[in-house]
Order: sequence, then structure tokens, then C-alpha cells
Amino acid sequence: MNRLIVQVLVIWLCLAAGIESADATSSQESAVLPGAIDGWTWDGQEAHYDARTVFDYIDGVGELFLAYGFEQLAVRWFEKADQPPRVSGLIPGREAALVETSVRYVTSHILLNQRLFIAHDNVLGLKREIGVVLAQYGRDTAVARLLVVRYPTATEAGAAYGRFMAAYLPGAAGRDRMQTTDGRWAIAWQRQEMLAVVIGPPSEAAGEALLTATETTGRSAR
Repeated sequence: MNRLIVQVLVIWLCLAAGIESADATSSQESAVLPGAIDGWTWDGQEAHYDARTVFDYIDGVGELFLAYGFEQLAVRWFEKADQPPRVSGLIPGREAALVETSVRYVTSHILLNQRLFIAHDNVLGLKREIGVVLAQYGRDTAVARLLVVRYPTATEAGAAYGRFMAAYLPGAAGRDRMQTTDGRWAIAWQRQEMLAVVIGPPSEAAGEALLTATETTGRSAR
């Protein structure tokens, strides 16, 4: 992956009957997204979501937007050559059924939880210098989520692995995996300074295959 995709969102909200005004409505209709921002260039794609389809974009927290009277969302992708976080090169690509528009890089557990809830606490130890790449693989019933974090040291990675297992897979009984109540799987491993987690594969074998591909990609990226 030789570039990082940055998303710019415009969210049109109708907050409450006593707050909305005609001026707000007119400004919503005239909102225009830029074609370039500080060297980042729009790739020409624009996606649109409404109150019916918002869950396709924000799975799991769409209700929060609807509670505030959400109406429309516009999404553009911006690119800049040679600017990806290093860790973004550690995930498998199309050969592993990566959904490229799903790739996210965040340095806050709060932002991670908006995409995929892990724990209320910052169990992965995310901060400005340590971010996680989150990506989706497959579609429909075959969908799985992959999280990859590279820590400065293996010791830090091991500590994060222990916190993750205690918070997310407390019933794993010392194993690195567990079948969840919906019949799917969650598997995690630590390899030196890398921590990788696959959540939601339809089978244990599918989860293993994705982690194996991740390990191979990680070795080639060293």
C-alpha cells in the first residue's frame, strides 16, 4: 500500500425543532467539498448516504446520528503519494479479499470503538506514536475485521496482547482464540513487536488464513 486514503465528511444534521433555522437549511444545500487540501487531492469518488443507508457506512453507531436528526452524508477520498503510516504496509491486500475502502488508521481507542468496539479502556495502548490499522476482508457472510498494531518493542506488544485477551476474550481459557456467541471467531497473536487480531471470520480456518497472510506481509515489510 503506497498511499494513505484520507476521508473528508460532510454531515447534514437537523438537530431539533427549536434549533433549526431557514439559514441553516440554505447553508446545507450550498455546502461544497473541496477538490484538494494542503497537497491532498480528491480521487474523483464521492459516496452519499442518507438516514436509510447510514448503517452501511457507520455500522453499529448509526443510531447516534439518527438521534440527532441525521439527514445526509457525503464522503470523498483524498490521496497523497508517499504518505502512508508505516504500519499500513503490514496488512494483506486484494489477494486476501481486502475491501480497500474499509482501511482505517487511528491513534485513539475512542475512534477505534466507533468503527469496531473493543473495550471501554485503551487496552491496545493507542496514542499518537502507536496507531492501529483496521480493515475489512470479504463481504456478506464471509466478512472479517483485521486489526494490526506495531509497537516500539516486543515487551509493549506482549503487554497489549495480554490486556486485549483479558478484555475482549476473557473466556479463551489461555488460548489465543475463541468462538463467539454468534458462531464466528476471534483470534489474536503477537509476533515480536506486532499484534494482530482477526474478528468475525466465519470459521477458525478462515481466521487462521488471514493471520498467516498478515504474518507473511509483515515479514516482507521489515
